[in-house]
Amino acid sequence: MESKKPWKQCLSYGCGELIRDGAYCVKHKDERVKQYDKYERNKESRMFYQSSNWKKVRQYVKARDGNLCQLCLKDKRFTQADVCDHYIPLEFDKSKGLDPSNLWMLCHGCHNQKTVDDRKKYSNNR
Repeated sequence: MESKKPWKQCLSYGCGELIRDGAYCVKHKDERVKQYDKYERNKESRMFYQSSNWKKVRQYVKARDGNLCQLCLKDKRFTQADVCDHYIPLEFDKSKGLDPSNLWMLCHGCHNQKTVDDRKKYSNNR
């Protein structure tokens, strides 16, 4: 079943690619991830997400969830997942960082919304 989200243009300046999910087309998404890793993500997180242990667990979760966004599935939408996300964010409980029961696959849009919700939810815990 195909996603029913409307088409929109990639947010990368001058790009004409149309996409349904996320903010960037495949080409510019990869560039954005590299930029984020290099300039925005803290060193400890970068090391965690580049570790072989993380890559193995992420691959397991991706297969377990059928590489589908678990929040979209709840709404009976089939959307390819982009992100292996922590239910309880890594910054609040590092002990669950590699625990598959604390991980699920999300599309870019759902991941962004969950991140906003998490910041509101956990802002009092900082």
